[in-house]
Formats: sequence, structure tokens, C-alpha cells
Amino acid sequence: MGNFVNLDELDDEPQVEVKNKIAPQKELKVEANEEQSDEKEVIDALREMAQGVPSESKVEHEKYKYAKRKQFNFNLVPEPIIDEFKKMAKKKKMTQKEFLYDCLRKAGLNIPEYDKIDGRRR
Repeated sequence: MGNFVNLDELDDEPQVEVKNKIAPQKELKVEANEEQSDEKEVIDALREMAQGVPSESKVEHEKYKYAKRKQFNFNLVPEPIIDEFKKMAKKKKMTQKEFLYDCLRKAGLNIPEYDKIDGRRR
């Protein structure tokens, strides 16, 4: 137990030799952290600017894709019209909804392709 020091033998202020080899490295780390934080701020600002506004086409598609859904039907349409509508949809290998959108697009409405606005694929 010779490792203990008798406190009575010490002066009022103990003479402790401190080797401060770590301190300069800590200072360097602080400087590096400051540089890293500056770089991080710049990178974050660039990312924010790069995100900006989504493309117009994406906004247009999402406007339809995530829009609230409502029932859309017609009452008392003559059967031959319904039969022809179904026949044309089947001929074009489309669902009735896809065919309706196709007809509306051909009439001049700006409706994205069905697969881009299908609400089931959100």
C-alpha cells in the first residue's frame, strides 16, 4: 500500500504536474467542429434551395391522386349508350374509368394518365 500519499506531508497547495498533451487536440477538434458546422449549414442551405418547388407535372399528378373522391354517375342513360361505352372500353383494353378519362382528355380536359392518378396506389 505504498501508493498512497500522506496528505499531512503536502503543502497547502499541492504541486501537481499536469501534462497537457490532449488540450491542443481538443482545441483542434473544436475548430474542426466549427468548420464542419459551417459546412453543414451551407450543405443544408443548398439542399433546401435544391428542393425548392416540386416539378409542375408532379404537382399536377398529385393534385388528382390525393384529391378527395366523390361519386360520379349518370341516371337513366339509355342502355345502348352504356353497352357501346363498355364495348369501346373493352376494345381499348381499358377499365370504364380509364376510358372515361381518355374521352375527357380527348375533349380537351387536362387530366394526367390514369396510372399516375390512381388513388389506390398512393
